[in-house]
Amino acid sequence: MLVNARVAVAGILAALPQEPALPEAWPAPPRSERYLDGWILTPVYDFDALAPSQAIDGPAIVESAMTTVLLRPGERAAVTPLGWLDIALSRG
Repeated sequence: MLVNARVAVAGILAALPQEPALPEAWPAPPRSERYLDGWILTPVYDFDALAPSQAIDGPAIVESAMTTVLLRPGERAAVTPLGWLDIALSRG
């Protein structure tokens, strides 16, 4: 009976693989709104629809199939060319 098997491979790559940059697109509008902290109307964005260089100021919600990001007031998220969220936290 085989329970576990491990394989290790060592080698030299000519170059590291690079992630492709996202194609240019228009900034995506919020897909809906929700109320937070009582009565603060907060936009909800679809993460997969965000464009490179799109910036979102908090309060806002960014949702994907895997996670939800809450941007509080004073925080800002910007989409990198590779599709990551670069989040600047508030100092408060």
